[in-house]
Amino acid sequence: MQEKEKASKVAQGEPSAKERFSYSKLSTYLQCPYRFKLKYDDKKYSSASTLALELGTLCHKGLEIAGQYLSEGLPVPVGDILCGVYDGYPDEQILGVNDLKQKYFEDWIAPDTKSLLTYEDKLGNYEAYLRRLASDENSAWSVYATEREFSFQMTEKVEFYGFIDRIDTDGMGGYRLIDYKTSKKLFSKSDIATPLQMVVYALAIEREFGVPPSEYEYDFILLDKIQPVVSQGFVARGETKIYKTLEKIETDRSAQNFEPKPSPLCHWCDYCKTNTRAEESLKFECPYHSLWTPNNKTSAVNRPAPSKGATEGSEKKEVFWF
Repeated sequence: MQEKEKASKVAQGEPSAKERFSYSKLSTYLQCPYRFKLKYDDKKYSSASTLALELGTLCHKGLEIAGQYLSEGLPVPVGDILCGVYDGYPDEQILGVNDLKQKYFEDWIAPDTKSLLTYEDKLGNYEAYLRRLASDENSAWSVYATEREFSFQMTEKVEFYGFIDRIDTDGMGGYRLIDYKTSKKLFSKSDIATPLQMVVYALAIEREFGVPPSEYEYDFILLDKIQPVVSQGFVARGETKIYKTLEKIETDRSAQNFEPKPSPLCHWCDYCKTNTRAEESLKFECPYHSLWTPNNKTSAVNRPAPSKGATEGSEKKEVFWF
């Protein structure tokens, strides 16, 4: 209860307005508080896209359509859905595979370093997953809803919102949460021990239906693999972690001191100059980024972070270089 009372003071802005948090926003802070500041507090948003992002949106769309048919007890038009995947959905500005191949030609033909699969291999896995979903008549679960929108109050000033990829039901008051992933590999054991995304979704389900989900799983739709979440007590642990994180965000805002966390992930950050796909207007926003690149695996950073407690701008300027 003490954590909840502390976190109730989190959000800033208009006194009567709740700050909206998605899992993505929360995750951004945990990965790098300074990136969180640039994106959500300074409002420096990026419109840059990648093959991974666009293909993920496309694949989710196909499965959303399949799930809608299943939730209504109708046969799934797999052929039509696959046509949409290849041709895209112009009305929703979603490019299809045919266009993505041309837009990201070099990325498309190169196998990734994690799964060693090409994108053609991944599309084969996606089709296999889609066909199995459409024909799985013997499962104890049936699709209840896809892309289920939710919004709930976490504290007095913080509201969580988002969309759940799929909710299944056993017909007897039980629910299963499924999140589609287009990642290159499965989660590590440490990542899956307390997955905050599932925690947020579980809290949303419990508030809507009065009971928490009884099963949770991540479906890696481009790898044709399923990873269940079986860690006991992860929702309670995760809820506590969320309250503590909201408290830390409040502290950082009050002190205007957001700690940068440079790592190889900086190479794909919208605010890092080593990211060749970052927008020119944003790629120099973070001076503290790692200098790691796939061709230069170094631990060096562009600029040391300010010492603990120092305000941004008070550190010595001569240590900075581009």
